[in-house]
Amino acid sequence: MIYLRFTQPRTDPTAFSVLQGQLRPGMQLQGANPAFVFSETLTSALRQGHLRARRPTAEQLDQWNLDKSVAFYKDRFADASDFTFVFVGSFDLATMKPLVERYLGGLPSTGRKETWKDVGIRYPTGVVEKRVEKGVEPKSSAALVFTGEFEWSPPQRTVMRALGDVLEARLREKLREDLGGTYSVGVSPGYAQIPVKEYEVNISFSCAPERTEELVKATLSEIELLKADGPTAQQVSDVREKLLRDFETNSKQNLYWAQQLTLKAQFGETPDSLFGQADLYRALTPGLIQAAAKRYLNPSNMVKVTLFPEKKSNP
Repeated sequence: MIYLRFTQPRTDPTAFSVLQGQLRPGMQLQGANPAFVFSETLTSALRQGHLRARRPTAEQLDQWNLDKSVAFYKDRFADASDFTFVFVGSFDLATMKPLVERYLGGLPSTGRKETWKDVGIRYPTGVVEKRVEKGVEPKSSAALVFTGEFEWSPPQRTVMRALGDVLEARLREKLREDLGGTYSVGVSPGYAQIPVKEYEVNISFSCAPERTEELVKATLSEIELLKADGPTAQQVSDVREKLLRDFETNSKQNLYWAQQLTLKAQFGETPDSLFGQADLYRALTPGLIQAAAKRYLNPSNMVKVTLFPEKKSNP
């Protein structure tokens, strides 16, 4: 299958046309969908309206060209010399070797020297606020996204993930249990190495429109409290145990190892560092997470987007 994907890609004009037809109705209506407009506004604010960060529109469907797409595909897969192949599973190396030699060794190789291209997508600096008014349902959404430069290393990636889990638990207790303002709140940390080392911590929730600003203020207050006092020992213990359980479960899955080995190759890190991940979880402390909160939750570098229903016009 790998050999055929490289050497004999097959085109199907009928399937291509059907795909365009399936996508068109949804794309034509997406501008009327409050959730879509909210998401697009957030993405545009985070990526400063960069062309490469925009979603395709119904009008762009007509510009799709199957021949150009296939030509682009063939060019990208014309040289296998800089590809990394990862296999995980229960197999015999002696059985695999001749298959690798035949099907991977027989792939086209031109020895091209290539690297990624920085197209200039960057997070904004300072505070950016956007208000969206769309739809009539009495429901609002809010997103607070903290961004900035990231120290790319396994320990920092680990503490960033722990910070997200601790903050989510604290906000769930504050916004849902104490204030009764939302059914759920999500905290999604993320980071990138290419083209620049950067991170984002995305906090999002839905609520009644009249409580939006109250809950935003409560969120920011809880963040400042975390930065000032740090998490409790119990909160860190709960997150530590959760991460260790997840690691134990994932370590039994082939897909997890395939994904992690692929990422290690992409990041230029040694595969054996995977075996030290559990130790990084065990090393988490309240002090490490507090320091991460101070470092990565900077309200002076934040994107805030809120969604409200449209205001009713007078007859």
